[in-house]
Amino acid sequence: MDLVAIMVVYKNGDWLKVGPYSFKEHYPDVPLILINNSVEHDTELLVKVAKDLNVEIVDNVEYNRSHGGGLACGVKIAKQKKYRYMMIIEADCLFFEGETNLKVSLKELKQSKAWVTYVLPTVNGLPHPVGSVWDLKFIDEKKDASSWELQPKSAKERQESGIVVKMTDPWFYSHFDPSHKLFWRAIKASQCKRVHSGKGKGLKHFWRNEHSRVGRTKDETPQTAIERMEGWGPEMYGILAKVKELICT
Repeated sequence: MDLVAIMVVYKNGDWLKVGPYSFKEHYPDVPLILINNSVEHDTELLVKVAKDLNVEIVDNVEYNRSHGGGLACGVKIAKQKKYRYMMIIEADCLFFEGETNLKVSLKELKQSKAWVTYVLPTVNGLPHPVGSVWDLKFIDEKKDASSWELQPKSAKERQESGIVVKMTDPWFYSHFDPSHKLFWRAIKASQCKRVHSGKGKGLKHFWRNEHSRVGRTKDETPQTAIERMEGWGPEMYGILAKVKELICT
């Protein structure tokens, strides 16, 4: 297996019962590494998840305990373990039946020889890391470590990225979200490929994005998110029923 999935853990609460369990249900043969940024939070639940799924926990002690620092830690561990490809997932993801994004994304990454494929855009038009698959051949774990972090853009980066970044908020014009500096580097080199939802199915991310009402607020639990979304219509019932099943385990 030349592919590994990584997930940064930080104050996820019961969402820890959603992403990891549904991922391993559909990808039992894909190794999953949980990068622990939480330290004192969710300790018992995190240990239970790792034991139930037989997956590894790695404490992030070298990098910032931020989302970007956790991703940099994941890259280092993946490369140490000699994996060529890395998929990023998050706790508030649900993987379900169908021709899934992982299979399609990995296939297209290899065929196109791109640096990264992605599935979801963010509200600012740049890719979202959830569901993205990276060819680690093009990532230097030392030189690129800081590029995973949330950070201000240089004047040149503001000018260049303004071509594709949607001005939904001036903050996006002046800052890179976690992973976006690396995405932008791949976009400039024409090495960032989107896998459209018509080709890859089977992933819902419970966070607001450009095309989906499946969203939650920053501190919303799975339970309160379900209660709010149940009124949205039949298209949501199967997805929410699966989340209910997972959080009751």
